[in-house]
Amino acid sequence: METIDLEVNGFHHQASLHRAMSNRVNKTIVYYHGGGFIFGSKDDLPAYAIEQFTAAGFDLLCMEYPKAPEMKLSQIRDFIEKQLLWVLKNCHKMNLSDDYILFGRSAGGYLALYLAKRMMDLEVKKPLELIIFYGYSTFDDSEFSFSNSYYNSYPNMQFADVKTAIEDRPVFQSNLLKRYPLYIYARQSGKWLHLLGINNDFEKYTIDIDCLRFSRIFLATSKYDRDVNYKHSMMIHEISRLNELFLSISSEHEFDQKPSYESAELYRRLIEWL
Repeated sequence: METIDLEVNGFHHQASLHRAMSNRVNKTIVYYHGGGFIFGSKDDLPAYAIEQFTAAGFDLLCMEYPKAPEMKLSQIRDFIEKQLLWVLKNCHKMNLSDDYILFGRSAGGYLALYLAKRMMDLEVKKPLELIIFYGYSTFDDSEFSFSNSYYNSYPNMQFADVKTAIEDRPVFQSNLLKRYPLYIYARQSGKWLHLLGINNDFEKYTIDIDCLRFSRIFLATSKYDRDVNYKHSMMIHEISRLNELFLSISSEHEFDQKPSYESAELYRRLIEWL
């Protein structure tokens, strides 16, 4: 793995680059992690998944981005847009191809969809394909706005319990033990969208996925996901004419995080599709 230093909007941060092992196909997968925009790391992809991509000849560039609530979602979206434009402009300096694929899991799936739409709007180079694992394109969902039954099964969190996790500066690399309780609080209290700065302005933060009708998209979701309802992936599935859908029956949100027969089959199908 190589560490790439970047600067966007005056903020220094890093990306992780995993180069193709052999038989390089000269395509770059640009990855965005999940974590509800509140926690998470660019290095959260399981090792077996990274190995699958690089063994198949893909370069994998794992991006970091600032977290909420220190930055609101509007600022995060602006940041990743400028970040991707920087990558496309400077990819050859990193010996990477500007033929790229956007890959996002959960919140990262939202960011990947947003970037695909923005690259179309800006009329710059569009991604060849999209890989969206248990993602979503809108926050207009009562399961996001109100207390979540799954997270209510966790010990009850009050703001006083988690407020020390919020810092007075932008957070890129987040401490899971410190930040995950903040996310639990947000989902238990129904204040997640407030922490993201969305409140009830759903239209502003809804991605027009109709523009992706003819984009190649690989979707993976679980029918019994307790965090992000699979209906969000099905909305994209129904609109996109060039998509592949992997439907799990697991109740786990990140069902591919641990090696299993199902996760192995998921990545086998994904690599074959690519």
